Amino acid sequence: MKLVCGVGINDSDYVVNVISNGKHYYCPIYLKWKSMISRCYNLKYKLTKPSYDGCTVTDEWLTFSNFSKWMLSQNWKGKHLDKDILFKGNKVYSSFNCCFVSQSINNLLCCPSPRGKKKLLTGVFKDVKSNFRSMVSINGNNKSLGSFNTEIQAHIAWRKAKSQLIIEAAFTQTQDNVREALLERARVLLEDYNPETTAEVLA
Repeated sequence: MKLVCGVGINDSDYVVNVISNGKHYYCPIYLKWKSMISRCYNLKYKLTKPSYDGCTVTDEWLTFSNFSKWMLSQNWKGKHLDKDILFKGNKVYSSFNCCFVSQSINNLLCCPSPRGKKKLLTGVFKDVKSNFRSMVSINGNNKSLGSFNTEIQAHIAWRKAKSQLIIEAAFTQTQDNVREALLERARVLLEDYNPETTAEVLA
């Protein structure tokens, strides 16, 4: 039996891909499983996505049938497999750590990329007049939060706006664990910000 990325065992009792009219059609469960394995163990993929460096899959999920059984128990259709919403910074794919979330939730927890040579605090940008501006993304569209005298003031404005968006999204979730995890992210964002002791929440 050929292993997926040298580690994954496809023990499916059915054909996971079919060729029809020259096109491949894959089982959606198999695609999720193979993608997860690739993110952790495909060296070429990790070169393009260094954020997955150090990520692993629990031994149980290296066998396809085990992952399939868990996935079928989840509300997964049209959603993305996520490993670090429930536990920020988690690098292990497992039934305890993972959940399925919509693309909009994944996008909500992404941060805008800093512009310019100097890396600024999350949500902060320099305009042409060298003022500090704050910006938050709402449904893929950037919304300006205004201009501020200091970088920290602009960052705090971003934290407040971001936390409110996360709270609103949390109460649309039907999964208790996802809702509580989002509310915890919002709570941390609303804490007083100390640039010397507080790490970036969403980085």
